[in-house]
Amino acid sequence: TAFIPWLAGIADNDEPVRRVARWSELPEATRPLIDAFVEKRLLVKDRRGDDVIVEVALESLLRQWDELAGWLRDERADLKAAGALESNAAAWHAADRSRDWLLGGTRLAEAEDLIAKPGYRDRLESARDYVAASRSSENQRRAGEEDRRQAELRQAQQHAAAMRKRSRVLAIV
Repeated sequence: TAFIPWLAGIADNDEPVRRVARWSELPEATRPLIDAFVEKRLLVKDRRGDDVIVEVALESLLRQWDELAGWLRDERADLKAAGALESNAAAWHAADRSRDWLLGGTRLAEAEDLIAKPGYRDRLESARDYVAASRSSENQRRAGEEDRRQAELRQAQQHAAAMRKRSRVLAIV
């Protein structure tokens, strides 16, 4: 739970990459193990500004440690999706929260599923408002579509009633 999803990710080329994690974000139960890895110089613990950060010392660890490489293979899709979601959320913030950057349809449903998974829930906290705004926008879009369909249905019903009336008048004539 320390490495996935906090200290490892998957790059666009499907290779594992190290991530920097804040010490305060890492699961409490993993901290003694992380300290042991820091002692063995497999992880680096440092201070950046006001934050204590942790990262993998050498990226080759992510490929050379067979068990970890297997975990990363198993979590590849979620790790890649988490990285993309964080990137999209950052781009949305940089674009002044433009509706044009929001998720919809299947991509939104997948993001909501991912953000609800244990481990990813905490890692993706920074993307939570992005996903919520996307859901709100999607709900508004669907409500607009439903209103449009209802208006079309009413118009079709009115047209059908007018045609029935004309048909009766023609039958009488």
